[in-house]
Amino acid sequence: MRVLAVPDKFRGTATAEQVCAAIAVAVVAAGSSCRSLPIADGGEGMLEAFGGPNRLTAVTGPGGGPVSAGPLVPNGSAASTAAPPYSSRS
Repeated sequence: MRVLAVPDKFRGTATAEQVCAAIAVAVVAAGSSCRSLPIADGGEGMLEAFGGPNRLTAVTGPGGGPVSAGPLVPNGSAASTAAPPYSSRS
């Protein structure tokens, strides 16, 4: 059997890459092959799922107030998210 593992992070527990690794270990131990692809839903885990270093800067968020956003520049392309940290969401 071939398994494709495409998880998001487990908030406060494991990054998407760590979840992928755990799934792959279990699948291989069971005698199957596994391909992993960490993903994110566009929130605070998005930049980490893309890989590379995260840098934070203050930007105007979706609610009009200041939030920290992390631009990421892997391989000459850029991505950013302005999602507020989970603890500040109502």
